[in-house]
Amino acid sequence: MENGTCDDVEELWEKVECKRYELSRCISPAKLTPYLRQCKVLDEQDEDEILNSLLLVSKANRTSRLLDILHTKGERGYVAFLESLEFYYPDQYKLVTGKEPTRRFSTIVVEEGHEGLTQFLMNEVMKLQQQSKVKTLQSVELSRKNCTLEDEQKKMRLANQELQAFQQRYNKLREERNTYSDELLRVKTRTTSWP
Repeated sequence: MENGTCDDVEELWEKVECKRYELSRCISPAKLTPYLRQCKVLDEQDEDEILNSLLLVSKANRTSRLLDILHTKGERGYVAFLESLEFYYPDQYKLVTGKEPTRRFSTIVVEEGHEGLTQFLMNEVMKLQQQSKVKTLQSVELSRKNCTLEDEQKKMRLANQELQAFQQRYNKLREERNTYSDELLRVKTRTTSWP
């Protein structure tokens, strides 16, 4: 994209603004920020604000803030944003541009060379591997907790069965005592009624 005038750039951003609601609902900023940092349209502080600010309580708020920051970067921010959409959200790319994605990454290739793109993709793969490792560990931990809970449930079931057995025994003993008590009362009544 050739360097355009301010009016041209605002016209480009107007296309994004028209779709802000849909974009804010669909996009997860955490997916886009690594690429946008690689393109040097976001810095670490921008990324931290977008992903971790307590003022941005929802994903839609964080995406909206991302768009605001990129808008301040002008044409460069617009191009990098579209490229990130092309890579992660091709449907949203088509929504904004009306074009099918081509999956070209001109910003990184121009700025960093093919090595920059390779490095970016390697970083993304490593990040996905790390996320997968964390999920596997969480799965193992949940499985362990599940086994512990199943063991506890078995113990509770056994304790409940023992309690029911004691309750039945207690009820039987109470019935026997009442029977003996009634019998004793009859015997006493008979002996007192004898001359």
